[in-house]
Amino acid sequence: MKQPDFKTFINEARENFKLSIDDLFNAIEILKDDVEELKTQKSNKLSLRGEPKARRGNPK
Repeated sequence: MKQPDFKTFINEARENFKLSIDDLFNAIEILKDDVEELKTQKSNKLSLRGEPKARRGNPK
């Protein structure tokens, strides 16, 4: 079995690195979208229930 030369090895490593970085950015984008959706859902639930009133003073 022939071993790949150094240039081929580096090119394959570079391509694998590019794919990994691309996957990482896609995962970050999906997480960002999910967080925004959850914020919207929570905001909608609060507006349907009515926002909790802020307490004033020192409750005893």
